[in-house]
Amino acid sequence: MFGLVSTGFGLLSSVRRMFDNAVGAVHSRIELAVVELQEERDRAVNILVWSGVLLFLVFMAIVAFTFCVIVALWQYAVWVGLGFGVLYLAGAAVAAAIVRKRLKAPLFSETMEQLRKDREWLSPQRD
Repeated sequence: MFGLVSTGFGLLSSVRRMFDNAVGAVHSRIELAVVELQEERDRAVNILVWSGVLLFLVFMAIVAFTFCVIVALWQYAVWVGLGFGVLYLAGAAVAAAIVRKRLKAPLFSETMEQLRKDREWLSPQRD
């Protein structure tokens, strides 16, 4: 009789340890996701601030340069202005394509990699 009881407790204890391990693994993955989310948020804010500074300074430089060129070529001011407009539109199109490409990068790449490894580890081994 004691053999059954101790076996039952042993089985129950093993199930409990497996459950604790699974909960621990899920908990560590959630912590990783939270840390990665905070890092991504900080990174996004940093990128936005520096992008704003960059845009402002580039805009000021472009305005000053365009003004100087138009003044220097005053007799062709309309054509020079149109040329700069076309140039700026082409630059904007290239920048939009680059931004679109950068936005396609996956979020939470480390978390997804760890979850993929977990799934492979937990899946039955096929020989």
